[in-house]
Amino acid sequence: MFYKRSYALQKYRGRQREVFGLLKVSRKAYPEVTLRNLSALKPIYRGAIVLLYSHLEGYIEDVIEESVEYLNRACIKSNQLPGRLKIANCEKVIAEISATTDPVKKEQLIEALIINNYPFWSDGELPPAKLEADFLTSDFANPSPRKIEKLLKKMGIEKIFSEMFNLGFNKRRVGTLSTKIEALAEIRHDIAHGNFATACTDDDLIDYLKSVKLFCRCLDAKIGLHLEEITKEFPWKN
Repeated sequence: MFYKRSYALQKYRGRQREVFGLLKVSRKAYPEVTLRNLSALKPIYRGAIVLLYSHLEGYIEDVIEESVEYLNRACIKSNQLPGRLKIANCEKVIAEISATTDPVKKEQLIEALIINNYPFWSDGELPPAKLEADFLTSDFANPSPRKIEKLLKKMGIEKIFSEMFNLGFNKRRVGTLSTKIEALAEIRHDIAHGNFATACTDDDLIDYLKSVKLFCRCLDAKIGLHLEEITKEFPWKN
């Protein structure tokens, strides 16, 4: 199944070349993996894992931002937006209001909340540039399957890993994505927190690269189809 791609996915594919670059360097320096050169290869593999994970996080944040920008340009009616997305756009301010004890500041926050968000609850067309991606991604970091699902729910997409089965990609490989992303998150966490016993091989790294690439393609397609349901036009043009 072919889907046009977002700019975020194009950017990820460029970033992915950095990881392949590390692999190329390691293979050129050490054509054969032996016990003798394993100690030299281990830091390269560990660094590549951290780099791959950061590019995954960057892609997710980029595609959410691109989606919000697309919706802001679409001139759709407020009742076409998923309720969860409208709620997410004002949750941060609501939390600030709840935490504020200063009555003057509370009044200012409430006024700003009403002015900035009332169009989402009316029947008219949305004013431009009112949705903000930061409200969706402000608490998103170190992506795991649970965090990714939580973020996508704010967009109105439920059970993203289950939805990926319906996109026409290889179902056997799609079925492993949640496990692969979880494993990648765990190994990156161990590396980042100084666990030098954490190991990764050339084959492991290739497997993670393939899994992240497929995950990003699936997520890109699903978000594109979701936006198409809202605006009646597929958003990605590449």
